[in-house]
Amino acid sequence: MYLFLGHDIYDPDFDNLAEIAEFLDGKLRLLCNHSESVEEADAFGCFDQIEHFLGFGLTAFQTYMTDTASCAGKRKHETFKYGAKTPSGASKVQIVNAAANHWKHREEWVFDDGRRQKAIDHLFDEVGYSTRVDYPISGVLTELLAPAEVTFASLLTAIRVWRDDLIAHTRAEQQSFSESAPNDSDS
Repeated sequence: MYLFLGHDIYDPDFDNLAEIAEFLDGKLRLLCNHSESVEEADAFGCFDQIEHFLGFGLTAFQTYMTDTASCAGKRKHETFKYGAKTPSGASKVQIVNAAANHWKHREEWVFDDGRRQKAIDHLFDEVGYSTRVDYPISGVLTELLAPAEVTFASLLTAIRVWRDDLIAHTRAEQQSFSESAPNDSDS
């Protein structure tokens, strides 16, 4: 939930997400450093551990996105048009959402008709990465955040841009609505 203080946005949920991102980045650094010190990091599951950690972190970001969209009175999917875009024109938050959904639902795809998987595959393709390789979350985040380092702090920037754009559009819609609404003094 966010509030307005004059022209400033007070968003304690974003502050909490930033704190979570800092924690996650500390753990991610430890995991990456450990993987560099192990001779056969892949064989010992180091990269799997990093992939799992990134997937769990993305779900925290997805939860923030859902809460923020709801606070603006919109469904999350309606808000993907806002914020930063990739060079191909895809919404960065939509790709974050797809990566979180991939992480959460990839094991269920054998039970459905494949529509969800195809939609997620398409969004991964938008940044030049595939879901059909080892470590797709690491790969899509690398492409999405390039040239920045893959950190949750780097991802916060895209989320903040999306939130600010969403709020600006929501406020403009509300202003337009209030200006077009009949005024009691017009009667």
